[in-house]
Amino acid sequence: MKIQIDGSVVGVGVTAWARSGIAGLVSNFSVVAGKAAQENSQLGFPVIVGKPKKQNTSSILRDPVVQKYLQLLNKPYIFVYKSTKQVEATVDKLGLRLIGNRSGIRDAYEDKRQFRVIGKEAGLPMIEGETIKIADLKPRLGVVLQLTDYSRGGGVGTWFIKTKEDWDKFDEFVKRRGKQRQLEWVNVTRLIEGTAASITVCVTKYGVLTGVVQGQIIDQPELAALAGRSGVWLGHDWSGQGFSALVQERAEKIVIRLGEYMAKKGYRGIFGVDLVVDQDEGTWPIECNSRYTGAFPTYTWASIKNGETPLDYWHLLEFMGVPYELDIEKVQQQNRQPKSGAQILMHNLEGTSARVTGEIKAGVYSLKGEYVRQGWNLLHLQGEDEFVLTDGVPLQGQALKPAERLGRLLFNRAIVDETGRLLPEIRDLVGNLYQRFNLQRISKLERLRENIVE
Repeated sequence: MKIQIDGSVVGVGVTAWARSGIAGLVSNFSVVAGKAAQENSQLGFPVIVGKPKKQNTSSILRDPVVQKYLQLLNKPYIFVYKSTKQVEATVDKLGLRLIGNRSGIRDAYEDKRQFRVIGKEAGLPMIEGETIKIADLKPRLGVVLQLTDYSRGGGVGTWFIKTKEDWDKFDEFVKRRGKQRQLEWVNVTRLIEGTAASITVCVTKYGVLTGVVQGQIIDQPELAALAGRSGVWLGHDWSGQGFSALVQERAEKIVIRLGEYMAKKGYRGIFGVDLVVDQDEGTWPIECNSRYTGAFPTYTWASIKNGETPLDYWHLLEFMGVPYELDIEKVQQQNRQPKSGAQILMHNLEGTSARVTGEIKAGVYSLKGEYVRQGWNLLHLQGEDEFVLTDGVPLQGQALKPAERLGRLLFNRAIVDETGRLLPEIRDLVGNLYQRFNLQRISKLERLRENIVE
């Protein structure tokens, strides 16, 4: 199944783990990462950790340690979460080969304001609403407000306005963030009560492949400081949040239509669409993530566990110029198989920079919280009574910014109830793990001395 190429593939990520899903799909794989993490020694492929000025792809690629490593390789392929103009400038300067759509192709779909226009052009069932200037916005209830100038994903910049208190929190957020960056436009749409979901998609030369509709775990105070925001993405539960064949059919119709539209504009490979599924199984597109999504690489292993060819495989073939054949109907039928597993993200909840003073290992744990063995992906779990702690697990003494990620937990079981709330035993597990990191707040003087920028 490995794609044999003449050369190397180098993943680029803040954490090496985030790019690890394709390690078994290509020959000569390594990762350049922005920060050290406990699990790096377990991953089974070379990891080069730079010291970038910022934790993003473009800064990592500009890091001298990283560039020295890349120059040792013969025009490697560069595998990224998403490309930007800054990333492309470095890639072109160094003569690298990019696995992913360039910004000129992908940016329009991730623009929340532009996506409403594109969705209508593509014939998608968009939720009724409008895009207006924030200055013209009047208080109203029963709507979703989506800041179109706020490009970060995962629900950042999205607000469900059900009460006056919700409106006040939105207003305060805009005033505070508006001092730091220009916020001009907002999407205002009808609030649909339902389940937050998403679906992964891959555009190939043979047609559009999709994954299964997957429930999203959102708005869990044990996992992130929500600060009044709504729809903040924090994980998936493939075991506990299945959807009907009708919802799958409706979602496929939406994303295949969108994928065909995007293909005509030059888009290839993976993207994702956030959905809401209402009580009558109505299925509505919310936004497009024209890049890899937070479902990966865990979704890759959930697919492999099913005996499927993961979507990543077709994504790689599209960009690496390797001839291939694809029976799209046969593969799509396999892709519809239910997936099992779950993942959630933990973050620094202290509200300020903090230092890890506790001792906690990356690896496989029992649900009682006992360390069992090394392991870093879904395939390393031997039963439903275990979980994995991985993805940037900090070293003892490491400083974390406010809301910075502590790690990702992987499970082989359902972890949320029918309302989407974390099960009590999972909430307890998360709380106990958080305590074991023993985060100690860093004083303002210490932050200045160590040049820790919040």
